Amino acid sequence: MNEDPPVLYFDLDGTLLDIREKYHRLHRRIATDLGRDPLPRSVFWARKRRGATLEALLPDWEEAARREYARRWLGEVELPLYTRFDRLVPGARHALVRLAREFELVLITLRRDGRELRRQLRDMGLDQLFSRLLVSGDYGGAELTKTQLLSLNDPPEKRRSIVIGDTEEDVSAARAMRAPVIVVLTGMRDRAFLAALSPDLIIESVAQLPAALRVSPQLPAAGRRHLKAGLP
Repeated sequence: MNEDPPVLYFDLDGTLLDIREKYHRLHRRIATDLGRDPLPRSVFWARKRRGATLEALLPDWEEAARREYARRWLGEVELPLYTRFDRLVPGARHALVRLAREFELVLITLRRDGRELRRQLRDMGLDQLFSRLLVSGDYGGAELTKTQLLSLNDPPEKRRSIVIGDTEEDVSAARAMRAPVIVVLTGMRDRAFLAALSPDLIIESVAQLPAALRVSPQLPAAGRRHLKAGLP
């Protein structure tokens, strides 16, 4: 009997989608509505990629204004008004098509609006590439972590698997299920931040993933922990 293929769990925002324009447009809108000067795009993203808390992102704002900013952000970031600015990371679809020949591809995301998510995937031609979608919003609005979302769907170590993402949340989920984790530099965190988390592999973007898995052919089966640098 043939062995089931390894599973690749993909994060969405920042890993497969370039969210830089969406995030900064929303930041500008909320800041302007609250009578504040928006951060320049370069400053906004430099702070976000260093893992800044909301207090560190907006240090000159009073606490009440930061709370309103956070409330508005959660309520609006998934609206079509902003998701229309999402773009596929260059080479992402081609990489997924190649990987789907050898792996089962599963999307795992903390998006709250599953309907809008599925519309995006259809419009981008990604929906048929994933065998399953693990979406936080499919669980009645529960504030789930990715670790919890995985535990509800896939028992730890059920199959060989790898998590691919761009934040500490993805690393934490991989560690909980004792799976290797590969992080990309196209998203929410910069290299220094991600390196401090000791992922198994750091690559520039998901476009490099097929080559990375060829270079490290035992990664799906062995769960190697000592690869901390990206490809040369």
